[in-house]
Amino acid sequence: MNQEEALKIMKMGANVFLTGIPGAGKTYILNQYIDFMRRAGLSPSVTASTGIASTHIGGATIHSWSGIGIKKSFSDIDIDKLTQNERLYQRYKNAKILIIDEISMLSASQFEMIDVLAREMRQNDKPFGGIRVILSGDFFQLPPVSRPGDDDRYAFESPVWRELNPVVCYLLGTYRHEDDVLKKILDSIRRRDISQDLRRKLFSKIEEKNWERDNSLKDVTRLYTHNADVDRENEARLGQIKKEEFSYEMKTRGKKHLAESLKKWCLAPENLRLKEGAQVMFVKNDTQKRYVNGTRGMVIGKEGGLPVVKTLSGKKILAEYAEWVFEEDGRVVAQIEQIPLRLAWAITVHKSQGMTLDEAHINLSKSFTPGQGYVGLSRIKSMSGLFLSGLNEEALMVDERAARADRNFLDRSKMASDKIKEMNKNEIKKKIGKFLKEGGGKAPKGKDFSDSAYCSARVKPLETNLSTYDETAKFVKKEYSIKEIAKKRELKEATIISHLEKLKSGGTKDFDIGYMSPGIKADIKEFSKMEKAFKKVGEYKLSPIKKYLDKKGIDNTYNDLRLVRLMLSNRDFKSFKLKDFDKEK
Repeated sequence: MNQEEALKIMKMGANVFLTGIPGAGKTYILNQYIDFMRRAGLSPSVTASTGIASTHIGGATIHSWSGIGIKKSFSDIDIDKLTQNERLYQRYKNAKILIIDEISMLSASQFEMIDVLAREMRQNDKPFGGIRVILSGDFFQLPPVSRPGDDDRYAFESPVWRELNPVVCYLLGTYRHEDDVLKKILDSIRRRDISQDLRRKLFSKIEEKNWERDNSLKDVTRLYTHNADVDRENEARLGQIKKEEFSYEMKTRGKKHLAESLKKWCLAPENLRLKEGAQVMFVKNDTQKRYVNGTRGMVIGKEGGLPVVKTLSGKKILAEYAEWVFEEDGRVVAQIEQIPLRLAWAITVHKSQGMTLDEAHINLSKSFTPGQGYVGLSRIKSMSGLFLSGLNEEALMVDERAARADRNFLDRSKMASDKIKEMNKNEIKKKIGKFLKEGGGKAPKGKDFSDSAYCSARVKPLETNLSTYDETAKFVKKEYSIKEIAKKRELKEATIISHLEKLKSGGTKDFDIGYMSPGIKADIKEFSKMEKAFKKVGEYKLSPIKKYLDKKGIDNTYNDLRLVRLMLSNRDFKSFKLKDFDKEK
């Protein structure tokens, strides 16, 4: 199913389970839906199973919104007390639409508790007391956090899920992954059927780099499975910078206990400590679109007391204070302000959910739960951006129950897609209008929501698999340098080199990088010696070339060798094959 179909189904008032592979645009569609409903006069109750996820969609945790808190089960006394809470009662009574994001991390028992409370509060025996429910998430990602004896069932295993019977909107396609090999690996992990060939490709990445010696990798974001490893790495790296430290304290407003929750949920630290030269990551999407959650860079100084960050693409950004808010019933009741940065030499896999990274050094040797490896690997765009230093078998596992359910979700989504295709525009418009009217709203007006536009709204078009390479190829035809292409595309130079390799090995016949030769030779001090090494060793794989040059004492990096190889391939196109990139470089 595509995004437009999913958005139409959601707007028509159906109970929906919105799912799909990482990078398919689930959060984007949720935000579009929320925006539409608010303009129509219906404010959805926006929640998520984790605080981090709730900040991505500007909501609260479902535990806080629903009143279940940290409880694992309800007694009759608990239910009676909660129904006496006037504020909570009004919240349930007034709720028209309830959104629960990252549904995979909400257990079946918690799902059932919310349902019981909603029916009791609203005196309505329909699922969730008749509130329209939008569930979103991917059950292949992190499962509910549980201790021995806790309910480890997924929400979809609950009888309440079956009674709710949500329409499944399974988004196909991805904005994130640009690499066919990586997509095959992730797809095979989802199917619990990773081939030996793909397994070898993944494990070969572990031996590809010497992590301690190769300085070109020292500032690549590192993902770990445990907080202790992340904290140790970031503190050590900040301490190595012999420059003045400056810091920013988080500002809070509104209800104290809710502000405290926001502090824990957002990825920005309460006390942000920085130095010039510190590697940082933006942890929020910018309303001015200067950066997104996951944009990497380095602090290069201060301006007006605020840090200036130079991104990997060379863009300079003044990092100003951002806001995180807690809403109840459409009102902001708590708010925090902080510079939306965190030290980014390292981050946990858990906190990386929702991020897109051009490059990441991932250590999955301590993976301890199904889906953890899958989440980490799915953060990056391509195999060229994956630097793997550890991997265990658990990292390649996803829950068998999730795999079985996923096949069913795909089938049900296909049926829903076929059905929406059979409906004409006027029929869809009438259904949307009827749902809005029943809830006390009306179809929003204006440029974005007039006529058929309010059936689809501003849906982000899906990219084709090679669109990013084609975009790079356009600049090559205009004879831009690698540095210029990287700046224009806001990508790292290493990523552009990967695109050039893909284009060259893919057989693009009018693809000529000969014009780059003078600049590349000038940038690489030992170009002629490296060129001779390729001819001496007699192959295009980089590991043998690097070993040969290291023995000769000739200074080189893998990126230097990749550029030399590209120059040589430009002269001798026939011997340059895609298989040269499938093995170690």
